[in-house]
Amino acid sequence: MKIMYKQDVVNKVPLKFERAYTNGAYNRLDIIRQLKDLPIPIDAEVVDSIIGNTSWTAFNCDNCNKDVNKLIYIADIFYDGYEGPNIRLCKECVTEANKLFSKED
Repeated sequence: MKIMYKQDVVNKVPLKFERAYTNGAYNRLDIIRQLKDLPIPIDAEVVDSIIGNTSWTAFNCDNCNKDVNKLIYIADIFYDGYEGPNIRLCKECVTEANKLFSKED
């Protein structure tokens, strides 16, 4: 279990986008160049405008689907270090889950 931050994800977009699109298509090479030129911390809205959608910067809670800045990440870690099933929850949903436990006590 750990806390994840949207900014950390957004800052990795240039590297991940380059890894995904290194097939030599001109428009993607131009996008890669623009992304690599962005100063850290990278602004998610700027990334969205360069790429043309929000798919690379979306940071959604798996329960309420809200795009948030911070999530708790819970994953099943297998014996060899690989992550199995996981869930990302925002603070509001974790608070609501805690209320459900409180009703049981």
